[in-house]
Amino acid sequence: MSEFKIGRALGLSFRAWGRNLVPFTVLALVLYAAPVVWILTTDLSKATSVDDLANRAFVYPIYALTLGATMISPLLTYRVVQDLNGQRVAMSTSLKYGLRGILPAIILAVVVNVLGLIPMGGIIASVITCSWVVAAPAAVAERLGPIPALVRSAALTSGRRWGIFG
Repeated sequence: MSEFKIGRALGLSFRAWGRNLVPFTVLALVLYAAPVVWILTTDLSKATSVDDLANRAFVYPIYALTLGATMISPLLTYRVVQDLNGQRVAMSTSLKYGLRGILPAIILAVVVNVLGLIPMGGIIASVITCSWVVAAPAAVAERLGPIPALVRSAALTSGRRWGIFG
């Protein structure tokens, strides 16, 4: 395996993104449609308090957007890996294999959000994020379950976490 070079990684990423622009965009539109529809159709005049207004206008849509953002990476990973290997796969195949990565991604999101609620939890959440950042792609690419994917991610990021943090 050749040495990691950021320029090469970015070039490969942009080439894969360019070749898959339409299916990636359609998937993003589908995943982000629900919070957009929520925002556009919610009658804020029916809010009973300031907290209710904040929940309806911001909190609920942000949780839905976060869920969409959490799901999009694993759902696209299989297609990107196959694209980098020179093979074209159907988007349905990518989604089928990508479902394997959703649970590790959700575990990471939940742990990070819960840690954000405690004092100094943001620091711990940053360390965990740097350790588990590739859990979803590892689950998809290596056909791992959620816990083995988190362990594999920690192994893959070992020695590189300061760079990931940066």
